[in-house]
Amino acid sequence: YVGRYAIETPRQDLPVKPMLVVTYARGGLKARFEPEDPYMQTFALMRVAPDIFTAGLFMSAEVYANDEIYEVLRPEFMLTFMEIDGARGLEVRGANDSLDFRARLVKPAPSARALR
Repeated sequence: YVGRYAIETPRQDLPVKPMLVVTYARGGLKARFEPEDPYMQTFALMRVAPDIFTAGLFMSAEVYANDEIYEVLRPEFMLTFMEIDGARGLEVRGANDSLDFRARLVKPAPSARALR
């Protein structure tokens, strides 16, 4: 799951292509948007089913201070990792199962072997 995902959007007026960055830190998956979303900042990806996650927002504006989650965005933010046109990607759907956005993996995390 870890890596950088390019968000597909029909908007042409954006100065920077939005990204979703998924990392593994302190025993769990974390994610953040680039450019930064002021409300979500860095959030926990909480597994609800195989390949399906929701967002857990941390209590403090500091990056996951004390791992205290104050809000879980279920069903408003359901993220599903999947294969899209032969490549790893994801979809985010809202409360009515409406597609909010898709994203494709553009830069996977370095493998453990590459870090040695």
